[in-house]
Amino acid sequence: MQLNLRSIVCPVDFSNASRQALVMADAIARATNARVTLLYVASPALMVSDGVMAAPTLGTDAGDPTVIHGQLREFAQQTGVAPADYRVEFAAPAEGILAMAADTHADLIVMGTHGRSGLARLLLGSVAEQVLRHSTCPVLLVKANLPNQETPKLESSSTKTKGAAEP
Repeated sequence: MQLNLRSIVCPVDFSNASRQALVMADAIARATNARVTLLYVASPALMVSDGVMAAPTLGTDAGDPTVIHGQLREFAQQTGVAPADYRVEFAAPAEGILAMAADTHADLIVMGTHGRSGLARLLLGSVAEQVLRHSTCPVLLVKANLPNQETPKLESSSTKTKGAAEP
């Protein structure tokens, strides 16, 4: 089976799960000559505290796209990959991911999952689950803390016909 991928979207939240997803997206992209779009979706939701409304932030200047682009580049560099494109969107996370997949005509979304269950999942919901349910392209979920932390080894789809991953 030959994979014909041109565009991969890899949304990140700067967690270990998203770092592992980026490594996987990069390995798939190298094996298939696809482009990786590294995406951060900043929620535009407002928080209210003592009657004052403010946008939630990751830190100083976190709402500034230029700062977030820099954080994305640093995250990719620390992970040891070089995505083709860095994008920042302001939307609800699942909606932003799905919109970027549509905008880039993504053939695959590779994203980390924290594996929440029970009450945490009920209260917080799962962005990964929402993306999985509504995506028009395949979604590969990468769970945090995989036992093998090494970079996945994939062969080019033109040289291997039975599956892409090696044991």
